[in-house]
Amino acid sequence: MDSNKNYFSALLKLFIKYEQLDSINKQNSLWLKEYFNLKSYINKKDTSKLPEIMILIHPKFLIDNQGECIKDHVNFNQKSNFNSDISKSNKCRYDLINPNNESCIFNKYADIRGKCEADHFWPHSLGGPSIAGNRIILCKYHNCSKSNSIVDVFWNVYPSWLNSYLEKILNQKR
Repeated sequence: MDSNKNYFSALLKLFIKYEQLDSINKQNSLWLKEYFNLKSYINKKDTSKLPEIMILIHPKFLIDNQGECIKDHVNFNQKSNFNSDISKSNKCRYDLINPNNESCIFNKYADIRGKCEADHFWPHSLGGPSIAGNRIILCKYHNCSKSNSIVDVFWNVYPSWLNSYLEKILNQKR
């Protein structure tokens, strides 16, 4: 839970600094400063600073020096298989996001549960990309209960997609 608090605390601090700046160029300079301050942790895929690193992908910061949204330019392959390959036979992977590794009780009753859905492990609303590496398959009940929560994010696992995503953002901000 401390990592969740660290994430939101760091996000708020950066939001406050960001909003006090009077130009997009200065805001992007702040993002670049934060990025380069964390660069050694990013290079090592060090999870000790993961909450601070994850704020760098927040949608609020996906703006270039002309004030244009760069989200479409930093996204991974638009033809991602994020929503594909899910059938009624897929099991809800609730066990991956709950602290007790409990399986979804609806998996035993696929006809009642229905087809599972693709969800973002790191929420899309917080900058998570729609790629297979950030996908978790959940039943509609667990998907709705998770929503965009990061309570069950495992802060000790560095996302495999994060560094390439940060590089794409960096290239758009330079």
